[in-house]
Amino acid sequence: MAAILFGLLALNYLLPIGRVGLNSRAAESVFYGLLVFSPVLCAGLLFSSSFKRSPSAAADFGANLLGAMVGGVCEYLALLEGYQFLLILVALCYLAAVLTAREARRATYVAAA
Repeated sequence: MAAILFGLLALNYLLPIGRVGLNSRAAESVFYGLLVFSPVLCAGLLFSSSFKRSPSAAADFGANLLGAMVGGVCEYLALLEGYQFLLILVALCYLAAVLTAREARRATYVAAA
C-alpha cells in the first residue's frame, strides 16, 4: 500500500492541476479530484491496516494526532512555497512514517524471539 501511496504522490507531482486538459470541464474536475484526493484515501487505508496490527491504540492515535499537526504546519508552508513543495513534504513525512513503522515491527519481532 505504501508503494501505491508514493506512486500517487509522484503522479500528483508530475501532473500539476491544469497540465491535462479534457474536453469536458466536468470530466477534468473529476479527474483532478480523483488525482488529488487518492493519496488521502491510500494514506487512510495504510493507517487502518497498521492500526489493526498494532498492540497500542493510544500510541497510534497519538502519532496520528501529531501527524495531523505537522500536516497543518506543512499546509501553511505550502501557502508560501506552493503545492508542489507540499507534495515533497508529504512524501518525506510518509517515508518517515513507513520507515518508523517497519523499524517498530522489526523491534517487536526481535523482542518476541
